[in-house]
Amino acid sequence: MKNLYIFLVITTIFGCSSNNLTYLSYSPDFKVEISTNDLISAKIYSSDGVSIKFSDNSSLSGLLITNDMDGLSSKFNMHDYPKYILGVKELEGLSKKETELFSNSLEEIKYTYHNQPVYRTSGSSAEIYIICSDNLCLSFIVKLENREQIFMLSGTNISQQKFTTIVKGI
Repeated sequence: MKNLYIFLVITTIFGCSSNNLTYLSYSPDFKVEISTNDLISAKIYSSDGVSIKFSDNSSLSGLLITNDMDGLSSKFNMHDYPKYILGVKELEGLSKKETELFSNSLEEIKYTYHNQPVYRTSGSSAEIYIICSDNLCLSFIVKLENREQIFMLSGTNISQQKFTTIVKGI
């Protein structure tokens, strides 16, 4: 099944090229725009989600996050996920399991990203959270009309400017 998934994603990637952009589709709501030129000599692979390693050694990895993925209750508001995991919102009103999950993840993010501030922006249809340190970036994209999933995109060996441009195009 995983091989079929990879085939469908790759087919989608190369079947949707126009205007020198290629779209990596994770779901109907979450598509990453990549310059077709950047895909020359790139490697596309599957881990937890679909990842791309570019010829300059930078990489992007995307993952859809749902309630059941982290063992969250069906009543958990996925729009709050990035707020808790990035420390934007206090861990109040959560179950013990949820508090522990977000507390541990927050500590790991603080360590990995050297306590850098979270950049937050919103528009009419989405909220975006980005944290970067050195050449590592992590983002969460929340589509306001989609209550069942959010999108996480991480980047390594990529500038914050390039990463932010990619994320804002989702």
